[in-house]
Amino acid sequence: YPNAHWDVTDVIAAPDRGAVQFVIREYSARQGREMISEQVAMIRVTGGKIVSIVGYYDASEFQRVFWDATP
Repeated sequence: YPNAHWDVTDVIAAPDRGAVQFVIREYSARQGREMISEQVAMIRVTGGKIVSIVGYYDASEFQRVFWDATP
């Protein structure tokens, strides 16, 4: 997604973990509109280093917004 923009909308943090809610926005000339997908990433930290990042999103919503041919 070379033209996508990520906007952080919420952060929950603790010393060893955090959650980041964000929105991916990308304009589609083919569809004539901005596509938007809300997602969450869970981050775990050990010894001051990120050891795990797991992302969550609605797969069917993402497929519909970013890949379906119909606007």
